[in-house]
Order: sequence, then C-alpha cells, then structure tokens
Amino acid sequence: MTIPEALAVRVLVGVWWLAVIVILGCYSGTLTSFMMYPGYKKSLDDIFMLVDAVEKGYYTWGTVKGSSCMTEFEKTHSELLKKLADNTKQRLIVSNVSEGVQEVKHQNYGFFYNELNMLFEMPANHKKYYVMSADYIRMDFMALAFQKNFLYQELFNSFIRRAVKAGLVQKWMNDITFYHFYKIDKNTTTPFSDNERPLNLTDLQGAFYILGFGSFLSAICLVVEWLFW
Repeated sequence: MTIPEALAVRVLVGVWWLAVIVILGCYSGTLTSFMMYPGYKKSLDDIFMLVDAVEKGYYTWGTVKGSSCMTEFEKTHSELLKKLADNTKQRLIVSNVSEGVQEVKHQNYGFFYNELNMLFEMPANHKKYYVMSADYIRMDFMALAFQKNFLYQELFNSFIRRAVKAGLVQKWMNDITFYHFYKIDKNTTTPFSDNERPLNLTDLQGAFYILGFGSFLSAICLVVEWLFW
C-alpha cells in the first residue's frame, strides 16, 4: 500500500476519515437513544384530533357523571361535540375526577373537565405523562354579587379587567398549582416508580471515546509520515 505524497490528497483522506468517525459516533448516539426510548405516539393536541381518533375507534372519551361538562355535551350546539356525544360506543363516563385522570394514564382516553381540578389530581411530574389540549370546549365565568347601586361597583369591575389583562389571574392559578405540587414532592413520593430518565453525556460517552481515539490515531499517523516519509 502506497502512502499518498501530495498534500491535497492527504488532506482529502484525513477529512474523509474524520467524517467517517463523526458519522459513526452520531449513529452510536442515535442508536443508544432509540434503544432507551423507542419512541412515543404523537399526542392529541386539540378537539379535532380527538374527534377523528374517536370516530376511528382509537380513543374513548368521557367526563364526570352528572357534572356540568356532561350537561354541556347533552345540550351542545357544536357539531364537533355532537359527534362525540352521539358516539356512545366510545364513551366512558367516570364517577369522579381522580378516576378520569387514571383512565387517561392507563389507556387511550380523552377526559373532559375543568383544567384546574384535573391538575390537582395529577402528580407533580404530570407533564411527563399527560397533555392538556391546546383549545377549550367552553369558558366558565364567575362574578361578584353586590347590593343595588353599590358605590364601588365600577371600581371592582375596573380592577378585575386590569387584573385579567395583566395576567394576574393566570399567575394566581400557577401559584396555586406550584405550591400544590411542591407539597406533593415534599410530603409524598411520586406514584410513578419507573426508571425513565433523559439521556445525558454519560450515556453517549462511547461516541466521544470513538472521536478521541480517531483523533489520536490520526495524529500518530501524521507524525509518522513527517518522520519517515
């Protein structure tokens, strides 16, 4: 085997070997990642995807028996909600929120209920196991009752409008759920005792070893060529 003497050829061969080493390292990392996490099904993000999945028989749906959400489906004028309400074969009505959350965890089930109530029934690491839809099927409104001709009614209305626009209502909801999950983490253990974890550099150190070995071997070859050729 002859060693190329032209500098351009040597550079080309060196770059080619470096590319091969990098590609092998990337493949090794990708294979490790796939073996640890074979992949996840795409989650349903909105009501349109859920209706399509229910019609095809891939998903069931439901809510709490006797709740306002159940009434919403029974008296709805929305075509999408009517499709779900008429599909009794794929409907699973539960007795409480906790049961509905558990059904979501164990099977392909779309659970309709108040978001804050569902969050309180989910574990602290709920984002790892549950997905909240990007849209809503209804809006709940709450109001304060005052005596007739109450002097500070407009002042209260102005404050509420400003609080909503400033995002204070959303912040209060986030604070409530944060302290709730903080208490769960502090006083109890998570109900999911699995060994799943994200990949880190330790898992992929084999690729870096290959890259380092290739670089070291290339340096030795270069020094030998300088000394003997």
